[in-house]
Amino acid sequence: MHYVPEPPQGEGRPGSCWTSSIAAARPDAWRCSAENAIFDPCFTTSDPQLVSCEPDPVHQDPGVLLTLTEPLPTPETTSTSTSPWAWMVELADGSICTPFTGTRGMVAGKMTTYGCQDANQQPGVTILDDLIPGTVWQAEIADHEQVRTVTVKTVWQ
Repeated sequence: MHYVPEPPQGEGRPGSCWTSSIAAARPDAWRCSAENAIFDPCFTTSDPQLVSCEPDPVHQDPGVLLTLTEPLPTPETTSTSTSPWAWMVELADGSICTPFTGTRGMVAGKMTTYGCQDANQQPGVTILDDLIPGTVWQAEIADHEQVRTVTVKTVWQ
């Protein structure tokens, strides 16, 4: 599902974006900061002075609104990788997963790519390597070194 932020409401916190998003491989997604916080992804909105950061479409939370203190940078060339990537994933059990944007670990010889929270927003499983596209998308997950394949309910790109 291609996410489009809701039109911004109110004034945002002052902030700036310095590079393309690590979490979302889109030309309208950014890595931004306000005060001492880093937000990734932040999406451009219908107002060129505002970006919507780390929204949660599952809970209809628009996230943090930033008022840009400087112009957006030129988008970096996005990866030409054909691997399926999403900035948010919902597993069939309701767990919500977001990509790791820093150092990634290894589990059972595979790279950890997304961290998940269960329906109670408690840390849960970790997605390993790429998502598995198909008629029904799947993900290989790890929970305490046990690896299994599960169904993906929703993918936000």
